[in-house]
Amino acid sequence: MLMAEVLVVEAQIGVRKALERLLEGLGLRFRSVGSGAQAERESRDWRPDLVIAGLSLPDQSGVELCRKLRQAALPVVLLGEIDGNDARAAGAAGTLQLPLEAFELSTLIHSLLGTQSQAAPTAGQLYVEKLLERPGVLAVTFYDAQGLLLHSAGIRLPEGLGRRARTSLSDAHWLAQSQSSTPQDALPTLRGAGLATRPLGVIQVEYGERCLLLFEHPGGIVACLLRESASASLMKYWLRSSNPVERLV
Repeated sequence: MLMAEVLVVEAQIGVRKALERLLEGLGLRFRSVGSGAQAERESRDWRPDLVIAGLSLPDQSGVELCRKLRQAALPVVLLGEIDGNDARAAGAAGTLQLPLEAFELSTLIHSLLGTQSQAAPTAGQLYVEKLLERPGVLAVTFYDAQGLLLHSAGIRLPEGLGRRARTSLSDAHWLAQSQSSTPQDALPTLRGAGLATRPLGVIQVEYGERCLLLFEHPGGIVACLLRESASASLMKYWLRSSNPVERLV
């Protein structure tokens, strides 16, 4: 199947850029414009598979644009606070609320365009998708034991993060072992191909309100970006109070 193409129509630059980052993370092609007139031209010349339109455009409303594009048989998703009945009356294929959520966007696009892979998802893909469903999660990236990217979902995380995470977790293991009198084999462990048998450790990095958690999973390393420290605390509690390996893999 060819890569889906999305036209973003949004007057607010910040919202437009956020949508672009999420679409890029989903592996979709996209173009962005800031007015209804530009959207009408792009839809004729480029013919996207889907249009995501904000409600407040400088020259017309998103609802008005939706009605026009529906006449050209283009599916339109309206972005912002709008009643579901009003959206359906305008012919919208769906709605998205602000602030944007990566999982909500991904689910809606796959539902409308049928872009989900037909192959059975791997254990790593299922793990990433399940983590992304948890409260406050903005992005999940799964790396192999050497820090190379395997699977990702949500906001795109920086290149090279996997290798830095591998180094940080190794340093944390060394520090924990040097400060603890507990024998190595007495600590809880996670086992996996290519990953040394070591205690489950979680590293938390904070920047502003956002939190990044780094932890090991059988076969690799997981980087999980969360909206705020409260969500990070819930995630850490869940990881340590149950066995996510058995539940998710």
